[in-house]
Amino acid sequence: MTMLPAILEQAVRLRRHLHAMPELSGEERRTADEVCRRLAQMGIAFERDIGRHGVVATIHRGQGPRSVGLRCELDALPILECAHIPHASQNPGVMHACGHDGHWPRCWEPRHCCNVRTDGKTRSA
Repeated sequence: MTMLPAILEQAVRLRRHLHAMPELSGEERRTADEVCRRLAQMGIAFERDIGRHGVVATIHRGQGPRSVGLRCELDALPILECAHIPHASQNPGVMHACGHDGHWPRCWEPRHCCNVRTDGKTRSA
Protein backbone atom coordinates (compact mmCIF):
# COMPACT_ATOMS: atom_id res chain seq x y z
CA MET A 1 0.00 0.00 0.00
CA THR A 2 1.37 3.40 -0.86
CA MET A 3 0.75 6.29 1.48
CA LEU A 4 -1.37 9.15 0.25
CA PRO A 5 0.79 12.27 -0.16
CA ALA A 6 -1.05 14.17 2.60
CA ILE A 7 -0.59 11.30 5.07
CA LEU A 8 3.10 10.99 4.17
CA GLU A 9 3.58 14.74 4.62
CA GLN A 10 1.89 14.57 8.02
CA ALA A 11 4.11 11.63 9.03
CA VAL A 12 7.26 13.57 8.09
CA ARG A 13 6.10 16.64 10.06
CA LEU A 14 5.30 14.44 13.06
CA ARG A 15 8.74 12.76 12.98
CA ARG A 16 10.52 16.10 12.71
CA HIS A 17 8.48 17.51 15.59
CA LEU A 18 9.43 14.55 17.79
CA HIS A 19 13.06 14.74 16.64
CA ALA A 20 13.24 18.35 17.85
CA MET A 21 11.91 17.54 21.35
CA PRO A 22 13.87 14.48 22.53
CA GLU A 23 13.57 13.23 26.10
CA LEU A 24 15.62 10.57 27.86
CA SER A 25 14.11 7.26 28.96
CA GLY A 26 11.83 7.77 31.94
CA GLU A 27 11.57 11.50 31.27
CA GLU A 28 9.18 11.47 28.29
CA ARG A 29 6.49 13.60 29.98
CA ARG A 30 6.29 16.29 27.23
CA THR A 31 6.27 13.63 24.56
CA ALA A 32 3.44 11.75 26.29
CA ASP A 33 1.55 15.03 26.67
CA GLU A 34 1.90 15.65 22.93
CA VAL A 35 0.69 12.13 22.09
CA CYS A 36 -2.34 12.58 24.37
CA ARG A 37 -3.10 16.00 22.92
CA ARG A 38 -3.13 14.61 19.38
CA LEU A 39 -5.23 11.59 20.39
CA ALA A 40 -7.77 13.85 22.10
CA GLN A 41 -7.95 16.08 19.00
CA MET A 42 -8.85 13.02 16.94
CA GLY A 43 -11.41 11.79 19.47
CA ILE A 44 -9.46 8.61 20.21
CA ALA A 45 -9.84 7.10 23.68
CA PHE A 46 -6.61 6.61 25.62
CA GLU A 47 -5.14 5.85 29.01
CA ARG A 48 -2.00 7.62 30.12
CA ASP A 49 0.75 7.07 32.70
CA ILE A 50 0.96 3.37 31.96
CA GLY A 51 4.24 2.37 33.55
CA ARG A 52 5.68 5.85 33.84
CA HIS A 53 4.75 7.88 30.78
CA GLY A 54 3.19 5.21 28.57
CA VAL A 55 0.04 5.89 26.58
CA VAL A 56 -2.40 3.24 25.38
CA ALA A 57 -4.91 4.31 22.73
CA THR A 58 -7.89 2.27 21.63
CA ILE A 59 -9.26 2.66 18.13
CA HIS A 60 -12.48 0.84 17.31
CA ARG A 61 -13.71 0.09 13.84
CA GLY A 62 -16.97 -1.76 13.66
CA GLN A 63 -18.21 -4.25 16.22
CA GLY A 64 -15.81 -7.14 15.55
CA PRO A 65 -13.63 -8.70 18.25
CA ARG A 66 -10.38 -8.45 16.28
CA SER A 67 -7.71 -5.95 17.26
CA VAL A 68 -4.20 -4.89 16.34
CA GLY A 69 -1.57 -3.68 18.79
CA LEU A 70 1.05 -1.12 17.77
CA ARG A 71 3.92 -0.17 20.07
CA CYS A 72 6.40 2.62 19.75
CA GLU A 73 9.39 3.77 21.75
CA LEU A 74 9.66 7.51 22.34
CA ASP A 75 12.87 7.92 24.34
CA ALA A 76 16.08 9.51 23.05
CA LEU A 77 19.78 9.10 23.83
CA PRO A 78 22.20 11.31 25.80
CA ILE A 79 24.06 12.49 22.68
CA LEU A 80 24.79 16.02 21.50
CA GLU A 81 23.25 16.61 18.07
CA CYS A 82 25.62 18.43 15.74
CA ALA A 83 23.36 18.47 12.68
CA HIS A 84 22.35 21.86 11.38
CA ILE A 85 18.79 21.08 10.33
CA PRO A 86 15.57 22.97 11.10
CA HIS A 87 14.28 20.12 13.27
CA ALA A 88 17.50 19.54 15.25
CA SER A 89 17.21 18.77 18.95
CA GLN A 90 16.04 21.67 21.09
CA ASN A 91 17.22 19.77 24.18
CA PRO A 92 21.04 20.14 24.37
CA GLY A 93 22.84 16.85 24.95
CA VAL A 94 19.79 14.72 24.05
CA MET A 95 19.00 13.45 20.57
CA HIS A 96 16.91 10.93 18.69
CA ALA A 97 19.91 9.09 17.25
CA CYS A 98 18.25 5.71 17.72
CA GLY A 99 15.36 6.02 15.27
CA HIS A 100 12.65 6.21 17.92
CA ASP A 101 11.51 9.51 16.40
CA GLY A 102 10.32 7.37 13.48
CA HIS A 103 8.33 4.98 15.69
CA TRP A 104 5.62 7.48 16.51
CA PRO A 105 4.70 8.34 12.90
CA ARG A 106 4.73 4.65 11.94
CA CYS A 107 2.34 3.86 14.79
CA TRP A 108 0.26 6.98 14.21
CA GLU A 109 -0.30 6.73 10.48
CA PRO A 110 -1.91 3.27 10.34
CA ARG A 111 -4.91 4.91 12.02
CA HIS A 112 -5.31 6.90 8.80
CA CYS A 113 -4.33 4.07 6.48
CA CYS A 114 -6.96 1.77 8.00
CA ASN A 115 -9.58 4.30 6.97
CA VAL A 116 -8.49 4.60 3.35
CA ARG A 117 -10.42 2.62 0.76
CA THR A 118 -8.71 1.03 -2.22
CA ASP A 119 -9.95 3.89 -4.43
CA GLY A 120 -8.03 6.42 -2.28
CA LYS A 121 -11.10 7.96 -0.64
CA THR A 122 -11.37 8.16 3.13
CA ARG A 123 -13.91 6.13 5.06
CA SER A 124 -15.55 7.63 8.08
CA ALA A 125 -13.90 6.40 11.26
